This record gives sequence, structure tokens and C-alpha cells, in this order.
Amino acid sequence: MLTHLFHPSSLRWLVVLFLIVAICIPLHTGGGRAAASPEPAQPSIMAAPGFNQACALYQSNKGLGCRDARREEVAGLGMPRDARQLHVISAPQTNQANGLTIILRATEQLESNPTAKAAFLKAAAMWESVIQTPITVVIDVDFGPTFFGQPFPAGTVGFTNPQVLFAEPIYPALHGRLLDIANTQKKNDLYLNLPDIIVSTDKGDTQAIVAPSAMFRVWGFIDAIADPDHESGAWGPAPAIGFDSRVAYDFDPSNGIDADKADFDAVACHEIGHVLGFISYVGQLELNPDGPLALSIWDLFRVGPGANLSSFAGTKRILSSGGAQYFFGGGDSYALSTGRPDGTGGDERQASHWHDDAISGEMRIGVLDPTLPAGRRETITLKDLEALDAFGYHLKPIGNTQPALKSVAGDLNGDVLTLSGTLNDADGDVVQAQLDMLDAKGHVLGQTAPFAVDFGVPATQFFNFAVPQMGSQPAVTQVRVTLVDTHGNQSKALVTDFSGGDAGGPRLSTGSYKQSTLSVKGKKFGDQPQIEVNGTVITPPTGFDNLSPKKISISGQAAALNLKTGPNRIRIISNGRRSNLLVVDM
Repeated sequence: MLTHLFHPSSLRWLVVLFLIVAICIPLHTGGGRAAASPEPAQPSIMAAPGFNQACALYQSNKGLGCRDARREEVAGLGMPRDARQLHVISAPQTNQANGLTIILRATEQLESNPTAKAAFLKAAAMWESVIQTPITVVIDVDFGPTFFGQPFPAGTVGFTNPQVLFAEPIYPALHGRLLDIANTQKKNDLYLNLPDIIVSTDKGDTQAIVAPSAMFRVWGFIDAIADPDHESGAWGPAPAIGFDSRVAYDFDPSNGIDADKADFDAVACHEIGHVLGFISYVGQLELNPDGPLALSIWDLFRVGPGANLSSFAGTKRILSSGGAQYFFGGGDSYALSTGRPDGTGGDERQASHWHDDAISGEMRIGVLDPTLPAGRRETITLKDLEALDAFGYHLKPIGNTQPALKSVAGDLNGDVLTLSGTLNDADGDVVQAQLDMLDAKGHVLGQTAPFAVDFGVPATQFFNFAVPQMGSQPAVTQVRVTLVDTHGNQSKALVTDFSGGDAGGPRLSTGSYKQSTLSVKGKKFGDQPQIEVNGTVITPPTGFDNLSPKKISISGQAAALNLKTGPNRIRIISNGRRSNLLVVDM
């Protein structure tokens, strides 16, 4: 019958036409890669118009924060820097193909502070150790009372210029590049579910992308190896980071961070993170309505709640401030900051950051948190790396090495137990802890389920985390700690006894509750002691019946004294010093 409908020569032409169509149309499947398709002509890449191109550090009574720099603040800070006045302080790289190379060029005033210089190098090395994409990024760094010779504007204590570039139309080519460089099935599936040609946002459709120059190197649109002497003319000065030396920094996180200081390593890692890709265009058009409609690479994965792969391509990306905003990279979703560049609107945190844990009250998401309290150690986390993985970077694979818990110490303050210690983990992937609750004789009274901890990715580190509601377990005076990594590997357990008191503090020896009277004996009680029962400082209902340096008696009903049937944990506090813990059965 076909021979009646088609002449043989016509059939030959149909076969040829079919083959042409089959070759030219990319084959998209659920589990495979998209076939390479012809890319559009190279887009024009330029310094981002109307984009401040700088992050500013500010200081508050709680610590440090990061926001977009205001135009008047960066007006005098974006001048080209004389490379002759900068010195390369990074060690020579013998094999750039091993992964990310960060070359730091320092000023004289940074060179005069070897502690800050070493800390900058350590932060850069941390990022290099986890990123395997073979690009070279040059960052000019400074530390002193000025930013590359310019005074810091009032209200600022640091600046970062990520060298933000703008390209349009680039998205179709970028989508193709992401598919080409996908090195895991997860990334391939994610990229296959991105929009094909144009990105729909809540501000309209666009094919324009803004990103730090480092990201354009990752995608292959510009040279993989930075050359500031020849690139700066078109794209502005090279990336730069400078901190005000008048801020109190702790440069050695190996034993924790001093309570009144900021973690320099955390701040440096944070700002280098902006240079590597963590920026957002959210709120830009609210402050500059005449600016171009574009989105950053982070914004390409910025959506509302409930994102999933099946509908990801058609989901509008968010460029407006406010509301609930999340990063979705094909797995779990993580909350993002939602403020405008000037810190207004939304959660009042600039959107180039994760959602602030100070607002959520939950565990921080990553080192790109917008605020850093004094006294807190913060590091790069696996969630930071998950975002960079989605942006297009290749990351060091996580190994399967057992973590090694080297030391642990406990400190009970009220009903919150703080555990601190040191850890060696070549893979940097400890994510959980598990505790056995022990009495003074080492008997197991209970066990927690594995719970999340925030250690970050450094292979060797000092850690601390809090265990609340210890007042509900008054017989517990020791814990056995086990750490667990992403593969389920467990460290060897270590025990810490937290029943001891402060040096020079009171000492408790005995205690009892009889005939509605709580009596404790010991020494060094002082003349105005406080009594803590099961983690709560109590107020004697009728005052002290007896008070001497060696004995205290208080009358009251058990409930008024926070006493419970069974074991009770008692402590005396005198002149700000805590006694040992005494467990008394009632």
C-alpha cells in the first residue's frame, strides 16, 4: 500500500529528512545527559551595570554582619589598584589542574601583620581543598586601618568586591554549559529540569545572568586562569577583600573563639565565598527600577516553598524581597535571606546569604550566614558546598574514613550542657552526635537518638555544641560522646564528667530534704550564695533558715524548691563561681 502512496525517490528523501531531524533534536531522558546542541554566539560580558559590586562588613554589639555596600560607600573604593604595590603571598602552584587555585596579592600593611596574612592564606586553602574545578582566581587582600589606602566609610569595617559580571543573552548557552560539565547524576537530573531557553521570574522573563568572574571561569565563558593586568579594563578591578584591623579578631580557632572577638577565619571564608559565587540580584530592581532584569546563579535555584524536580523548570524564580525563599538544588531545600541590597524589606538581611540563624533560632546553614556573633566558631559546611555544586563547581568527593574524636569536655550551665573538643576527620563530613547518659558510677541511664551537629568541613577542628534540658535528667553527671559522619561511620566514644565545679568555687559534700527543709553541707558558701536545683536557681520562699560558710538550710514545699521525687541535682553558686554537682535522692 505504501508504494501506492509514495514514489521510491520520495521515500529516500523522507528517510534523509528523518535522519536530519533525529540528529538535530537533543534527546532528553530522565536518567541520561542531554545531547550537546549548537550554542548561540558568545554573549557580551561586561561589568554588571547598576550593581554595587561590593559587600560591606558592619559591626554591632552582637558581632559582625555582611550587607551590600551602598553607592556612596564604594564610590572611592572601586578605583583600579596598582599591581606594583601588591605582593603575591600564595605559594606557587605546580599543577593547576588539581583544582581551584586562589592567588592572594597583599598590600604592605597586610604584609606587616603576619598573623592576619597567615589567616588569609589558611582561609583560601580551605576553599582550595574542597573545590576541584581547575580555575585560578586572583584576590587582592588587605588588613589595616584603611582599605587599599582609602579610609573605611563610617559604619563599615570591611569590604569585598567579587568582580561581578553581566552577560545577555547568555542563559541558553549557560544551560548547555551546565549540562556539559555535570559530573554527577544528581547534577545532570537537576540541570535537565532547568528552564531550556528563558528563565521566568516574579519580575518577568530574562536570559541575563550576573555572577562573579569566578563563575564565568567555571562555565568556560572566560579564561580559566585570571589575568588581572589585562582583564581589569573591561570588568573593573580584580576581586578584593579588606578588613579593618581595629576590629577585635581571634586568628586561631584551634581552641575556640574568645568571647569578645570575631572568628577571622570564618569572616575570610565568608567573603571568599562571595567571590566564588554567592551573590544575589534580589531586590535590585526595587532600588533601581531602571536596571536590567537579570538573575544570579544562586537566584537560578531560588524558589518558594515546596520545590521539586518535576515542576522545577516552570517554577518562577524569586527576585523580589520578602516572603519565604529557598535554595533548591535537587535535594533538600534551605532557607535564604530575603532583604534588599540596602538591608531593608524582607528579613532585613541582604539576599546574598542563607537565612540568618539568629532569626530562625535553628542551626546555621552555612558560612554564608549574614551575621557572625562574637565568640562563635563558624566554618564552611556541606550545605555551602551543595550550593556551589549546583552552581557548576566540581567538588572533592567525600571519602569513607572513620572520624576520630580526640578530646571532649563538658560544662553544665543551668540546664544546658556544652560539649567541646577536638576532631580529626579527613572527609570533613561529621553531621551527627549521639550521647549515652551516665550517672556518677558510669551506669547508663539513657541514650539520645543521633542528632544533627554543626561542625563544618575542616579536617581538623575544635568544636562545641549545646545539649539543652539537662534539668530533666538530674542523675546524669557524665556523657559518652560518639560522632557520626554522612556514611554512618562512628568515632570511638569518649566520656566526659561535668560534675566538677569552678576553680576556687564552693564545695558540696552532703545534702538532704527532710520535714520540708532542704539542707546542704560543704564549704566556701560565702554570705550571699545562690542555690541551683535541677538547673534552675531558686528563690527561698521564706529566706534562709540557716546560712553559714559550711551549711545552708531552706524551708519550703518540694515544688517551690524545684525538687522532684527521685534524684535531684544541686549546685551552689557564690561570687559567680559554681560548686561541684551533688545528686541527692528525695
